[in-house]
Amino acid sequence: MEKIIISIIIICKNEELNIKRCLKSIKQERLMVTYEILLIDSCSIDNTVNIAKQFENIKIYILNPKWHHNAAIGRYVGSKLAKGKYLLFMDGDMELGKECNFTKAIEIMEADGNIIALSGILEEYIYNEKQEIIGHTEDRYRVKKLEERLDLGGVFIIKKDLLEQVGNMDITLDSEEDLDLNYRFKYMGYKLYRTPELKFIHHTKDYNSFRVLNSRFKDKRHRDLWLVTIRSVKYKCLYKHVYANRGVFMWIITLVFTLICAMLLLFKLVKPLIFICVVTVDCSLCIYKIVKNKKLKLVLMDFYHALLCLISIFQTNSNKNIKIDLRDIQKNNQF
Repeated sequence: MEKIIISIIIICKNEELNIKRCLKSIKQERLMVTYEILLIDSCSIDNTVNIAKQFENIKIYILNPKWHHNAAIGRYVGSKLAKGKYLLFMDGDMELGKECNFTKAIEIMEADGNIIALSGILEEYIYNEKQEIIGHTEDRYRVKKLEERLDLGGVFIIKKDLLEQVGNMDITLDSEEDLDLNYRFKYMGYKLYRTPELKFIHHTKDYNSFRVLNSRFKDKRHRDLWLVTIRSVKYKCLYKHVYANRGVFMWIITLVFTLICAMLLLFKLVKPLIFICVVTVDCSLCIYKIVKNKKLKLVLMDFYHALLCLISIFQTNSNKNIKIDLRDIQKNNQF
């Protein structure tokens, strides 16, 4: 039996509209390396698993319905079950771009022992609730050459042994788990790169909508932005973290200082009020520079996102004691 080089780990939940396209893109592509496909399903209630069963040689695992489910848990479980030297993490709403050169990608990682993870070009299609395409980006991260980056998002190849060394995914995070992992990599001296030799396509929903933001707030996903922000101080990448999310953070600062201004005005504290007002105006000017070329809807979404992030400070973290037992996973292997 040939040694498996890459374990392709696909996490999904209710992806009946996308999973066939995802698996088909892998099966049709000549990867030039030995691989296995693991589908980690978070108890889908639609036809996702049945569609996946139509494909041969797919290892399907359904998470325990009693568990808390999030992307980090799906990837963590996949990494523990995988047999490959390298792991490729994908979501069920993604697909491989044509001519993904995994041989070249592995050569890049083998040539430099400090390169722990590698991603590539990400083409995006954005859909509304009616499954109509409302946006398209050919290359979200503008990958023109092999280049070091701060984070790789949710699709990347990683060396399995090094993933274990840095502590794997933080399964207590419902969002921002990829950022947290990437910051740990950088803190420990490892490198993250993007290369045009790899291409992925993402079919995603419109995250700039009140419905999606409200849903994420209900699931306490905004709270994790604060947890990762605090950790970014420890990992010595606070500035880069804030800059990457500058639209939201500038709104947050402005809202906080506006609230402080109101309190100082209420108690007639004039001198500190003047100082805070100056800071608030300065933040507002920074926001203007950021948003002046944005559409009004995106500006409003940044503001609403910031507001939800502020409120999320008061949300409690109920995920601290999550325990994963791989024996509780239901197997639906197809060979």
